Amino acid sequence: DFGNSRNFILRALARMERKVYASAESAVPDILIKLVADADIVEKRKPGETSPEKLRMKIVGIKGLQFNPPVRVVTVDASKPLNEVLFLIRREIWNIL
Repeated sequence: DFGNSRNFILRALARMERKVYASAESAVPDILIKLVADADIVEKRKPGETSPEKLRMKIVGIKGLQFNPPVRVVTVDASKPLNEVLFLIRREIWNIL
């Protein structure tokens, strides 16, 4: 833990980091949009960036993310055409404004 370091710079950085995490915990988003697509579709869109197995693990992780109210969680099928995905996202955002 750098908060107990003898180096004053490391202690200062540790304090700053604690403040950032504390403020992030208290700031709750109004909406969280999960973009989910099959691994093979993601691979076709960004070939070679991530192994298919890692993509599948990420997708499972994203689908499994849960948030407590009042956060509104919306899952959008990102395998749909871009204009449809954007329409769905915009509609959800407008619904909370």
